[in-house]
Amino acid sequence: MSTITVSGPAAITVVASSGTAYTIVTTVPTSFTLSVNANAGPIGLTGATGSTGLTGATGPTGLTGADGATGATGLTGATGATGSTGVAGYTPIKGIDYFDGATGATGATGLTGATGATGLTGATGATGLTGATGATGLTGATGASGIGVPASGASGYTLTKASDADYDTVWAAGSGGIAEAPIDGNQYARKNAGWEIVVGGASMATYNGTLDYTSAGNSVAVVTLTTTTAITSSQVVQVFYTDKLDEVIVQDMRVSEQSRSAGSNITFIGFAPDGACGTYAIRAIVSGT
Repeated sequence: MSTITVSGPAAITVVASSGTAYTIVTTVPTSFTLSVNANAGPIGLTGATGSTGLTGATGPTGLTGADGATGATGLTGATGATGSTGVAGYTPIKGIDYFDGATGATGATGLTGATGATGLTGATGATGLTGATGATGLTGATGASGIGVPASGASGYTLTKASDADYDTVWAAGSGGIAEAPIDGNQYARKNAGWEIVVGGASMATYNGTLDYTSAGNSVAVVTLTTTTAITSSQVVQVFYTDKLDEVIVQDMRVSEQSRSAGSNITFIGFAPDGACGTYAIRAIVSGT
């Protein structure tokens, strides 16, 4: 007889001395000892099936097997029949409440928000292209003639008022203005649109000379003028500078008659307190008798 220790469910093969192999299958979950008589006789008839033993405790979960290979894609099924059209629904619109409630009263207007700060001034855009020149407009009608110098008039004519009315003028013969009186030493006055000698009037004569301040210390200069007619002691002589008047005023320069002879000479003396340089023109006017 042989003894075998079995740990849980197993299939055990036993070979008899006759060479026959026997397989023993056990489902006992716990370890047990199995005794085998190797010298047993021939196998007897199969006994009746014994009653089912108690279900053993569930064994521990075995390790998860490796994923199997992906199967081939199945054939596409036939297209199903088209379903019937459903009831038309609402088209959503923003701001509309689709609940069947009454429209509420309009809410009060909210307060005006504060004015936002002024944004920065954007950069100046590029200058646009110059537009094409427009077509030239039609020439306007000629306006009425304005008030101006009347037409006609011969060479030497002057424009003269024809009446006291505005713009009433005509061309008239004559040069216009008043001609200069004769220059002959006599005194003249206008009479009957002409010049006449004033009876008893004083005659007048003009003489020019030059004071030279380049000597005598540049402060005194003397000049003698010869008249065209005899000079009397009763005639009046006026003398004054005729050029460089700005210097004359600044330097307080003066000129006066120094002496006269019974003949035809008058001597003038000039005085420059701060000194002068160069020559200065003077003019003497002799009048009276």
